[in-house]
Amino acid sequence: MPDDLFTQAPEEVTGYFDAKGQRPSLDWTDFAPHDHAVAFTVAQSAGYDVLDDIRSAVSDAVTNYKSYGDFVDDLEPILRR
Repeated sequence: MPDDLFTQAPEEVTGYFDAKGQRPSLDWTDFAPHDHAVAFTVAQSAGYDVLDDIRSAVSDAVTNYKSYGDFVDDLEPILRR
């Protein structure tokens, strides 16, 4: 078994995530279920700056198998600035 089995996400996972477009929204119900499958969205995000920050943090957490706690610890200071 490769050493990176639980330290790096499979290419299929990161490729799927990276291929999604992004759309800010006011409410998660603004999009049909199919839209969530093809676009990254965060309800009540103020716009693309916040959406970019959150998407970058999610991508890092997915790619590096971060725990939810580590994800929050990394994202919180970014959102506070």
